[in-house]
Amino acid sequence: MSPLAFNAIVTGALLVAAGLAPFLAPGAARSAAAAFPRSVWPGRVLAAVAVTWFAYLLLQEKMAFIEERRFIVYLGAPLVYLAAVFLMDEMLSVRALGAVLLLLPQPLLDAAFFHDHPSRLAVTVFAYALVIVGCVLVWSPYRFRQAAAALERMPVLRRGLGAGIVAFGALLLALGLFWY
Repeated sequence: MSPLAFNAIVTGALLVAAGLAPFLAPGAARSAAAAFPRSVWPGRVLAAVAVTWFAYLLLQEKMAFIEERRFIVYLGAPLVYLAAVFLMDEMLSVRALGAVLLLLPQPLLDAAFFHDHPSRLAVTVFAYALVIVGCVLVWSPYRFRQAAAALERMPVLRRGLGAGIVAFGALLLALGLFWY
């Protein structure tokens, strides 16, 4: 199985699960979306994932500056996490989700880079969409609450968005299972 197939299968399965949530449990999905921006523990966990992942990626770089100062990464990562938790606790969960979304495209783009078929562009476009959403969530976390409120007022749009996410996830699953 190629790295692109693996990434497409995992991403497709996650998208199908995320897209089906509003259909299978609409009340729970609404309450989770409303409570998420102020949730403390999801924010701390997502921030830990983002900081750890970033430190790992930074340590993988083969740059002389980083090689000579690895101790700064080892010391700085926990300090950055503590600073984020204690100094940016306002809507930390949304900001940390945005940071994770900014890091997610890296393995997707790395896997798609070596695949030569034009269908890899589905993964590439999705990766860049994740970057845009991640930038917006880090930069303006209140947009998450506005989007959740807008989707709450328009159930047809919410169902359509869920169906679109499920359809794109199914496409990625099919590409990963049968094409890549």
